[in-house]
Amino acid sequence: MSVRPAGTGGQPLALRVGVFDTGGSPIPNRTVVLTVDGIEQIGGHQHGGTMPNGVLSQTVINTGPSGPAEARYAPNVFSGKVVIRGTSGNAVPAEDTIVIQTPGLVALEASEIIRLVGIRNAHPSSHSGTPDMVSALRAVADSVHAQYEIHIDVNDTSLEFGGTFDLAADYSRGGGHAEHRVGRNADLRTIIFTHAQLRFIHRTWELLGGSVYDETNTSQPHYHLRF
Repeated sequence: MSVRPAGTGGQPLALRVGVFDTGGSPIPNRTVVLTVDGIEQIGGHQHGGTMPNGVLSQTVINTGPSGPAEARYAPNVFSGKVVIRGTSGNAVPAEDTIVIQTPGLVALEASEIIRLVGIRNAHPSSHSGTPDMVSALRAVADSVHAQYEIHIDVNDTSLEFGGTFDLAADYSRGGGHAEHRVGRNADLRTIIFTHAQLRFIHRTWELLGGSVYDETNTSQPHYHLRF
């Protein structure tokens, strides 16, 4: 099962909860206790801290007269995996894994005209985006190289599974990468370019259909690209 992280346009995931006999038929009026546990170091997070569990609509649920009942699972803002476990009296316990991810992301690959920078051990897979975003980054790199015979440096885009990009590497919500969760934002280092080259990049990105937030006056000068 899979679900989008909170804040990326998804909805809580419906879970079918029941107790079944050896023939697979549901047993009515059974009480099931549900627990959820996050799995660390998944989906681009290779660091300490505790993966937030998310929230179950019910942790104790009765299957009712018809057998299976429904609970809902709402994930946290971080990507990764959680394990849902169910127990009910002397029944055999069961579990299932839920993948929390922004679907459809692909990796931006390094090349002679695209350098991937800012890779850290805590987030080794930090350059994923939607296919459109990745294509646009390649297109702007082609244009810059054709015009000036230089490469571009792409810093963080999104993590492998998307979701909140915790710069502190501790599953904390704060930090400066609030938008880097759905694969449509990237930081382009600007310190290596002249003013004329920056104007060219700005205009080229807009012609491709994106927008540019100028952060060249920060401690780490860059363009924040949106697409």
